[in-house]
Amino acid sequence: MINKESVSYTAFYERFSVLEDARIMEILKNQKDYQEAAKNAAVQIAKERNLINSEDDLLAAEFQNTRNSTKEIFPIAADEYHRARLLESLFRFLMVFSALPFVYGMLQFAKGNTNSALMGIVGSVIWLFIVLILKRTKNSFLIFLLLACILIAGIVVAGWLLQAKSVKFLDFFVLLVAVLLPVYFLLYIKKLISKS
Repeated sequence: MINKESVSYTAFYERFSVLEDARIMEILKNQKDYQEAAKNAAVQIAKERNLINSEDDLLAAEFQNTRNSTKEIFPIAADEYHRARLLESLFRFLMVFSALPFVYGMLQFAKGNTNSALMGIVGSVIWLFIVLILKRTKNSFLIFLLLACILIAGIVVAGWLLQAKSVKFLDFFVLLVAVLLPVYFLLYIKKLISKS
C-alpha cells in the first residue's frame, strides 16, 4: 500500500528543491500556513543547504510567525508570489462575473425585449472592459467605478423585483449574493493593490 504522506513529502521536496534559499526560508517562517509534508520537505532542504542546523532551529523567534490569516476578512498574502496569484484569481472572477448581464441580455433578446437585451449586453461589455483596464493599470479609481456600477445595477434589479407580481425570498437572496460577492472581491483587490 502506498503511503500518502511519503508521496506528498516527495512531491513537495521535488517542488521546493528548485526554489532559492530566500524562498525556502520564507516557507519556514510561515510554516503554520503549510501542510506538515510541505514543512518537512522545506526543513530537509534547509538542512541540506545549511540554512538551519536542525529542526530545533525552527523554535527561534524568526520562525515563529504568529499571524493567523484565517480570522481576517481580507487575508494577507504571505509573499509577493501569493499576492500576485490571489490577484489573478480575483480578477478572473470579476471577468467571469461579466457573463451574468450578458446572459440576461441574450435571454431578453430571445423574448424580443431589445432595450433590456441591449442594456444587459452593453453592461457586460463595459464591466469586462473596466475590469481589464483595472487589471492592467491597478488604478484604484476604477474599483470605485465598478462599485458604483454594482450599486446602480442592484438598485435597478431590486426595483424590478419590487414591481413584480410574485416576488420570492430567493429572488432577493440571489440579488444580495450577486451584489455582495463582487463588492467583497473588489474591496479585497483594493487592499491587495494598496499593499504593493
